[in-house]
Amino acid sequence: TKLVASVIGGGLMGMVFGPIFSSSVLTNPIDQDPNATFRQKVFSGWKDMMKAGVRMGKTFAVVGLVYSSSECTIEKIRGKHDYKN
Repeated sequence: TKLVASVIGGGLMGMVFGPIFSSSVLTNPIDQDPNATFRQKVFSGWKDMMKAGVRMGKTFAVVGLVYSSSECTIEKIRGKHDYKN
């Protein structure tokens, strides 16, 4: 259950922080296009933010998976659940 909670929690955390951290980066060429409308720029920005959220969500989920699986493995080998795990 720790493993599933870590993966889901990491994914959700990435989905929250991905758009926040990516919003300051202008990587889309439409941002420099003087003929692009405001609506096109906003939709382009939202798409970039959601892509970053998914990407960061996957990364945090993998980190949670690796951490919790190693912690569970160590607990199983030691046969104890304490602060040293």
